[in-house]
Amino acid sequence: VLYTGRDFVIIDFEGEPAKPLSDRVHPDSVWRDVAGMLRSFDYAARVVERTMGADNPASEPQLNFRATEWTSHNSDAFLTSYAGRDLEPDERLLLDAYLADKAVYEAVYETRNRPTWVAIPLGAIARVTGGATSSAS
Repeated sequence: VLYTGRDFVIIDFEGEPAKPLSDRVHPDSVWRDVAGMLRSFDYAARVVERTMGADNPASEPQLNFRATEWTSHNSDAFLTSYAGRDLEPDERLLLDAYLADKAVYEAVYETRNRPTWVAIPLGAIARVTGGATSSAS
């Protein structure tokens, strides 16, 4: 919700254009929104990793390290600021489920619209499920 100076406007930053608007306007768990923000941090870092790695494949390990580091730093800062404390185990489990759900949605979206980018959400799925932390390029 954003304040325009005269009124409040609901903005859907997450987008999810494949879902009908009627599904996106219903109130939902705050953890779904938190997961969306965390996925946005990861996506931004992975897009930079892909873009910079395309020009210099030898730099891919360093770019992956930096993308992971940047995402972790910003995600931790966001979660600490948002929750004001460490997450309870049940909150962490719910957040991880929403992270996986969001990444699966992204994988379907990318497969349909930008198939060469599907490695970004597939890498996130591997990380959230404990799989390999391969590069998302």
